[in-house]
Amino acid sequence: MYVERNGKRPPRDIWSFRQTGVTHKFASEGCSSQVVVIHPNDEAVAQSKLEALIDYSDTAQLAQHPLTVHIVILLSYLPNWQDHLESLASDLEQIVGRSHTRYMQCSQITATTH
Repeated sequence: MYVERNGKRPPRDIWSFRQTGVTHKFASEGCSSQVVVIHPNDEAVAQSKLEALIDYSDTAQLAQHPLTVHIVILLSYLPNWQDHLESLASDLEQIVGRSHTRYMQCSQITATTH
């Protein structure tokens, strides 16, 4: 599971949670892999990175280690998590700021009525 910007504008959630399915069969004899990757959209970042590895290097680079495909997929979306967490932190700061302002207004009203 990973997060990805969805193009929506606030106040709607600008992030969507996505999943990529991976089926991987690795045979140590002959060092061969069969990989099926299922993405939620046609323009998946991980797919383009995997294709680039195949296009710009030999496919042996992907077959060097059975986890290489999985690492490429994870690294494709890791930066999105940091951006998502920063976005959540910003939203929380705004909520806390509004709550603090309302609390201060209520305190002032209470203080002037007593």
